[in-house]
Amino acid sequence: MNHALGRLVLAAFVFFALCPGRAQAVSSTPVTVVNTGPVPVSGTVTVTNPITVTGSVNVVKQYLGAGKDCTDPPKLASGSDLARCNLSNIVTSALDLTNANLKDATLANAILTSASLNGSNLSGANLAGANLSGGFLVATNLSGANLSGANLNGTNLTGTNLSGANLYSATLTGAFLFGVNLSGANLYNADLTNANFSGANLAGAMMLNAFLPGVTWGGNTKCPDGTFAVSHGGTCIDNLHY
Repeated sequence: MNHALGRLVLAAFVFFALCPGRAQAVSSTPVTVVNTGPVPVSGTVTVTNPITVTGSVNVVKQYLGAGKDCTDPPKLASGSDLARCNLSNIVTSALDLTNANLKDATLANAILTSASLNGSNLSGANLAGANLSGGFLVATNLSGANLSGANLNGTNLTGTNLSGANLYSATLTGAFLFGVNLSGANLYNADLTNANFSGANLAGAMMLNAFLPGVTWGGNTKCPDGTFAVSHGGTCIDNLHY
């Protein structure tokens, strides 16, 4: 393939992958992409949304917004850049992803038991059905993340941002939720048995049908209706509707 044709292939690929309203043009069929720029990279990629990348295609990933560590295999380490990477169904234990960038990544049904994700960015990530039990997600950004059906039993979520997150039918039994921002989150049908909400912000959270036996509220917890637990004897149990 000559340079002119290579440029045409890459330009067409990037146009259909990035242009608004062109999502239907993004194919899951492997496509050969030739880079004619300063870095001689060529390879085969499988393009989905989020991106699944196979081979050495760093230039293409930069165009599509995937993190530089979204390789085959991906670099799973503290500080890794795995934004928009597809890590569905991975199986790990006690993995250290402290301060990693996993923005808009897909980790659906992943097993990440006892993982350390302290300080990581998982905003907009898809963690539906994931197992994060016993993990450490202190000061983690999970705003807008999909955690429906996820297992967060015994997980330390102190100071984490879960605003607007979807926790539908998630299990958080015994979870540490000190100072967590759950404003606008969906906790419908979630199991919160023995969870500790001390200092949490639950303003506007949907908690219909949530299981709440043994929950610790703490006086400075903001209830879903915007009032503070201290005004209701240290509980939000009668102030769950906003």
